[in-house]
Amino acid sequence: MDFIRRSLFKTAEEWKLDIICFCFMLDHLHLLISGLNESSDMKGFIKNFKQKTGYAFKQKTGRKLWQRSFYDHILRDEEETYDIGKYILENPVRKGIVEDYRDYPFSWCKYFELKDGDSVI
Repeated sequence: MDFIRRSLFKTAEEWKLDIICFCFMLDHLHLLISGLNESSDMKGFIKNFKQKTGYAFKQKTGRKLWQRSFYDHILRDEEETYDIGKYILENPVRKGIVEDYRDYPFSWCKYFELKDGDSVI
């Protein structure tokens, strides 16, 4: 898991994207990203990230990690970004995995306080 998390941030940097929030679930990933400039490439980032991590995962486990496609949605304002970040963090709560999103170790968000104190605000 640590390799995938590190790869997420490194690949985002390479493709000129800012990771705002993520939540790795058992069978999917919720990810909120923002372009840093005109050369930011979300589709290139997703393809490259899935390729690197999928290959490493298959080499280690013999199993496939990612589905072929992904769903994307463009957000228009800051308030909506905050709401989506909260929705992403609450995913393990809605699934009954944890009672408090701060107890889930496979999530991170700039805008919310996490259990270990990581917060940008």
